Amino acid sequence: GIYWKYWELAINEEMTAQEHMNVYTLGRLHKGVKPMGCRMVLTVKNARGHRGSEPVHWKARLCAQGFHAIWGEHHTDTCSPVARVSSVRATIAICAQHGFGMSSSDVKTAFLAAPVGESQIWIRFPEGLKYYDDEGVELYGHLNRSLYGISQAPLNFYRHLSAILLKLGFVMHLMDECMFTLESKLGGMVVNIFVDDILYGSSCVEVKRWFQESLSKHYDMKHFEEVDAFIGIGINHLSPHHIELNMSRHIIGGLDTFDIKLKASIKTPMDYNITTTRHEGEASNLEVSKYRSMIGTLMYIATGGRPDIAFATSLCSQFMLNPSAEHFVMVNRIFQYLGNCVHKALVYKQCVGQPFYMFAMVDASYGSVTEEARSHTGFMLWSNVGLIHYKSVAQKTLATSASSAEMRAAFHCGKDVLSIRALLREVAVGLGRFGNFSQLASLILVDNSATVQLTRTPRNTEKSRHWLMAMRWMRQFQELGHLRFAWIAGKDNLSDLLTKPVVPSIWAFWSPYFFLADWLKKYVSEMVMDQLGVKVESWVPSVTVTELSVDASMEDVLGGVQTNELELPGMETVISGGGRVDTAQIWPGMQQASLLTTSEVLDMFQELHSVGGCLLFGLTGQRSTPSLECDALDASRVQLLRL
Repeated sequence: GIYWKYWELAINEEMTAQEHMNVYTLGRLHKGVKPMGCRMVLTVKNARGHRGSEPVHWKARLCAQGFHAIWGEHHTDTCSPVARVSSVRATIAICAQHGFGMSSSDVKTAFLAAPVGESQIWIRFPEGLKYYDDEGVELYGHLNRSLYGISQAPLNFYRHLSAILLKLGFVMHLMDECMFTLESKLGGMVVNIFVDDILYGSSCVEVKRWFQESLSKHYDMKHFEEVDAFIGIGINHLSPHHIELNMSRHIIGGLDTFDIKLKASIKTPMDYNITTTRHEGEASNLEVSKYRSMIGTLMYIATGGRPDIAFATSLCSQFMLNPSAEHFVMVNRIFQYLGNCVHKALVYKQCVGQPFYMFAMVDASYGSVTEEARSHTGFMLWSNVGLIHYKSVAQKTLATSASSAEMRAAFHCGKDVLSIRALLREVAVGLGRFGNFSQLASLILVDNSATVQLTRTPRNTEKSRHWLMAMRWMRQFQELGHLRFAWIAGKDNLSDLLTKPVVPSIWAFWSPYFFLADWLKKYVSEMVMDQLGVKVESWVPSVTVTELSVDASMEDVLGGVQTNELELPGMETVISGGGRVDTAQIWPGMQQASLLTTSEVLDMFQELHSVGGCLLFGLTGQRSTPSLECDALDASRVQLLRL
């Protein structure tokens, strides 16, 4: 074509780079050795983020035909870890909370920089690029480094890069092998790796410069001082403590690729009255291919940062084998909804004066809008900075009751909460003085009271016997102080939108909360107070420390008190048995002052109650008040004298 000169230049650059990096050694093929074929793959890169624009870069890659590889001869291990999307969001939240500056780096010709290992791999060069010796015998290439296309190339590069990071002093985390943290005299740093893309946040510029220079000694790097995207997720760093994630590029690209006509009247991703059925006929291969491509695009958008379409996408993905015209209408509606709200973004803002805390909302539908009637699980894991993780998925087995569906959903939610909780605790330890993760039990809010009771009270009835192991598991982690299950009203459960289609009025009210962070500090803290049996009034009383009791309502406890300040006797809190404890040990962000606001004391009470303990408060006002006692307190943080 008219661009043949550009392609010739790109191919010559690729072959020169191969020789410069000593990717292979030329030689005659040994007897009995079967070479692996190669081909030159040509691609055009347009302006970043602009489809259909003029080509700006002609790219050529010499790739091996890895499908010819023989297990045991050419490779053994091939699975390479990559960063999870929830880990990326956790990194964003940590950077927003601590004010870390964010940047990204890209490793050029990444696979070529990693050694191939002990594998003996010979390649045959494609036509037009073959080598011959003086006798006219064809020469083959013995690989010294990983070539694009071989199955173990990503794993080899990951091992090479992770070894370099460990030598630099980084700590690899067991819960996510692609997440690394560093604490140094200059500052702290957190790093995420996704193949050859690296996202990192640092507390100061000096640490970032040192990191970039260290990697540039080993790889040909391209650094982006202000990151605007990572693995297709748009990142908008508005301020050191305010970051937003969006999927606008993929949405616009999907609308363009599938030629979707927008309708301004579409305000929800799914019709409330919809009932889906299996296709009785047989879809053509072209229709199946297009439908799967559309679902793949929607799944990436939903997973990346659009929880509002998670349920609709999950439901439509059940019909990829044989889609009908009805299913195409459903998918088109999701795209039309996205087209009307392209720039919605997940918001992450610093929560001042509080450690990093996590809680979850979980729900399950009983039955479904499909013929199979399988219940749908939906849950969201929040921090007080922003949304970390969410999921909407059909349950694998048929639930015989609403409690059974809710129990199954709570169990799977609890497993994900523990996994991310462990990761964040590892990160806090790795960051040292820059990390601050609350040791409180993570609260899981369920709108089914039977499920909450079963997680607390041992029962072995005929109806609950099949969930005996799950109940014991959840009860065990509650007793260890890692999880706490509590009831929430169904009308306040945001995860309800991940389990079923809802009426437009409810959707219009609740869906904006997916993308807001300001409500987390106020609304969620009040909601948590409600779960503890505490009623927060609009006015604040005068309180000194005496005795508390959970059975009393806060309305009775605070009733009749009229002043607006809380007074504590110095820095001491009277506890059971006459012992005393410094309040700074209870709430790390609390300053050494004798005057606290009501919200701070309620937050302190919430934290103590969540981990359980014998803490005893006392209130003074115009009338005497009943006592309010907690069950247990984390002995590793505050030592108590029990009654």
